[in-house]
Amino acid sequence: MKNIINICIVIGVLFFFSSCKKAENYTVSGFLYLDCSKTQVMKGVNIQIVGSTAGFGAPAAMGQGYTDDRGYFSFTYNDKELNSRSVLIRAFSNSGIGLVDLGSMDSSQDLVGLTLYMDPKVTVPIKITTNRTFTNNDTLYFGTQTFPLFPIIKVVNPSNGQIIGTTTGSILDGRKPFPWGIGYSDFNRSNYSGNNPYQLLYYTFPPCETQKELVLNIP
Repeated sequence: MKNIINICIVIGVLFFFSSCKKAENYTVSGFLYLDCSKTQVMKGVNIQIVGSTAGFGAPAAMGQGYTDDRGYFSFTYNDKELNSRSVLIRAFSNSGIGLVDLGSMDSSQDLVGLTLYMDPKVTVPIKITTNRTFTNNDTLYFGTQTFPLFPIIKVVNPSNGQIIGTTTGSILDGRKPFPWGIGYSDFNRSNYSGNNPYQLLYYTFPPCETQKELVLNIP
């Protein structure tokens, strides 16, 4: 019995020291623009670092600051209560844009020299690649989100290399679902279960990326 108590004490001590985390301060700095053109800087915007913390409740801001007349910001954050490997940078503007997530980044390090955008979306061409020959009886259906599913785009008799549509891409949206299929039934299976011959695609594009394409490989 005594040995069991001693073992429990040792385990408790090890757990206590392993759960203690030394507080560290890290610097966050950079410039904030409205969009990819960089023609409009965002002044007086509240920039925050938030992350998943130990316990319950909404993630708390671990550090924050405001952009100046150049759109520049610089502040520190403390990761003592952080319980994840990444932090979220978000911004709040009183100009009508409101709260915007600016992206996730690795935690517990300095984040300096950042270039961030309130609206970094870009137009992405959608193309297909295939060795098949389609007829006017073949229709390609695709969409850019699962719920609500709008719009559903139809391309009759698609051809290889053709630009069949466009969508918007941004890393801030994470991995966006892209359902598609030859025929509406396959499209539906892709959209709601991800189970059709063409599968449900996911895509992510970095902010302001202009060289990316979303290619559908039709077997």
